[in-house]
Amino acid sequence: MTLERTILAAAGIALAGLAGGWTLHAWRTDSQLQAKETTIAQIRQRHAEQLEEQATAARNVQRLVQRATDLNQAAIAAVDTKLSGERDAEKLEADRLRKCVGNGTCGVRIVTKRAACAAGASDGGGSIDAGTGSVGDAAIALDGDTGLAVLDLRDSVREDARKIQYLQTYAQRCSFIKNQNDGLVFD
Repeated sequence: MTLERTILAAAGIALAGLAGGWTLHAWRTDSQLQAKETTIAQIRQRHAEQLEEQATAARNVQRLVQRATDLNQAAIAAVDTKLSGERDAEKLEADRLRKCVGNGTCGVRIVTKRAACAAGASDGGGSIDAGTGSVGDAAIALDGDTGLAVLDLRDSVREDARKIQYLQTYAQRCSFIKNQNDGLVFD
């Protein structure tokens, strides 16, 4: 029986050694896993902080863009209001002139300037009293329909000039904002 006891004792010792080694290995592995989990948690925390910084920067940029947009729209609205007021005043004046020409109470004349060839020269409708080489003035009176056509042309030219002025102002504002945006630095 001693041999059996010896074998059993050796098997018990081997089994106890195996269980002890397994336990030591589990403790070592567990501590390694805890260290890795701590590192992962720190990485996640840093990532969350970076995301929050990026979100704050994005909100700041959004506020700046909104402010620039509001300023641009206010500037364009001011120019629009000014030009609209000028257009309305010119329209009232043009309507008054049309009514006056239509009623025959006033007329449209075209004033011309021309150089006189010699003193006492004639233009066919009367003499021009100007010295040699001087400039003389003449006015051509237009009939009612032609006068209205001239007023229409005048209004059309002024309207086109206002549109060009408006578009130039709009382009300048857009260029100004683009230049400001080109100077922005995002971290």
